[in-house]
Amino acid sequence: MIDIMRLTPEQVERFIHLQSIIDRQAIDRETLRRQRDYYDGLHDVLLSPRQRDFLGLLVGQGNDATWSFNLMRNVVDTIRERLCVVGFTVDGETAASEADNATPEGELADLLWDWWVENDLDTLQIDLYRKALRDGVAHLLVTWDEEADRPAFYVHAQDGGLEGVTTHLDPETHLPQYYAKYWTTYDPLKPGATGKERKTVYLPGEVGKYQRAPGNVYGWEPAQDPGDTSWPLPWLGADGRPLGFAVWSFRVPGGSELSPRRLRSGQPQYFHARPACCGCGGRFPDHVGRVWRERAGAASHNARQ
Repeated sequence: MIDIMRLTPEQVERFIHLQSIIDRQAIDRETLRRQRDYYDGLHDVLLSPRQRDFLGLLVGQGNDATWSFNLMRNVVDTIRERLCVVGFTVDGETAASEADNATPEGELADLLWDWWVENDLDTLQIDLYRKALRDGVAHLLVTWDEEADRPAFYVHAQDGGLEGVTTHLDPETHLPQYYAKYWTTYDPLKPGATGKERKTVYLPGEVGKYQRAPGNVYGWEPAQDPGDTSWPLPWLGADGRPLGFAVWSFRVPGGSELSPRRLRSGQPQYFHARPACCGCGGRFPDHVGRVWRERAGAASHNARQ
């Protein structure tokens, strides 16, 4: 309990600002849970008299049976089934042609496709697009695989109150300030390990891990996992520059970018929900590590779908 009467005017202003952010996040999470319920068919249904007569006792009072008239799943899954990455284009080059005439852009397109295949993203993209279309946004977390010498990608949903990724935006610019992933540990083989809340905070040049005991609202403490060499973990390129956020947020585009007319056309489509970058204008190369930075340079890219 905070007694705001004991706070200075500056502290009161900061408290009100932070409380408004918390309130907005609570509203967003409630909206998100409602969207997921609609996708699962868990929502009220208005039946016409003819439908009620046809269903009869199935929807009668006192009947435990539930009735689901689920259209949202069909809408979401129809669009999701039509989204499939088939290649990458870098400055107009789709792939390296002959070895003797290979261009840097074509080699980069090949490199991106190799990473796509090696990360099994042809399968993971199904889950990514479903989450993005259902929730309005989904996230692809990026780490660097030292053994394979390439980036590794993991799909995560938006935070719905229990686990997931939350985007914290600057209130003035509405650009990402940082991302936070929340989850709860479960390990029945280690006494005391189950039930701890974990949080990973992603900044443009570092990744910080935290944990706290159940019910401890303010008790976040730094945490290190096996293999971590420092806290926080650096997220830097070979040149020492920050690589941007290790999180790509795929947001459902507005307008008619994914309209049924365009999807029926059979032409390659572009998922305009670009990864959210830090100070790089949505450019892909600034995110993923030294190999990409060395080979990509200032080349632009697109994933053809």
